[in-house]
Amino acid sequence: QLVPDHGGVKDLVELKGDNLGDTQGDSSVSVVGVRVSKYGQWSDISATVTIPDGAYTGPLVATVVGQRSNPVTFTMDPVINHLSPSGAPEGSWMSVIGKNFGSNQGKIVFEGNSQDPSDDREATLPEECSGTQWTDTSVIVVVQKGAKSGLVRLTTAPNTPAGALTTTPDHSSAYTHTNDPVGPGLCRLIPPTGVVGGSVVAVGTRLGDAT
Repeated sequence: QLVPDHGGVKDLVELKGDNLGDTQGDSSVSVVGVRVSKYGQWSDISATVTIPDGAYTGPLVATVVGQRSNPVTFTMDPVINHLSPSGAPEGSWMSVIGKNFGSNQGKIVFEGNSQDPSDDREATLPEECSGTQWTDTSVIVVVQKGAKSGLVRLTTAPNTPAGALTTTPDHSSAYTHTNDPVGPGLCRLIPPTGVVGGSVVAVGTRLGDAT
């Protein structure tokens, strides 16, 4: 058992189990193969570790006297790094950039500054971007009618490895409502990689009828 079973890099997590050994000695813990470097208390039934840089959602394993334990899943909380653009009018497309969003579609809500849930506006995903709107590191959304300046909050899908988490500050980022004209939006490039001088098709909306 892990307490808590989710969190972020540098968070403390307690492992609860059996036959961990009275002292740490040469025993170690890894998260998806990334070895823990900082340890706290260690006993035969519990150990405290700090989640290392580079860890992501996946199995946490203890190795004691050369023997590996059964894996227990540790879930990394989603983190929103920034919005692009951070200010936009209703109807615009916006990219939510971060990590640990999961591969299945969750939910993004424009909360504004009010504590009144009736002010919340749940974002939709552009139909033109079908299949590419939600990834583990970015989400493309449409700024909803009635969205106010304030927080944009992300909730991951309950059936993804990232879990349904909404409790930490890193799950939100600030949005500013503007009255600017609605600009173009981009979904993807075909192909996504290439060489200088190569042709690329941009898929999106409001790109204009002709160059």
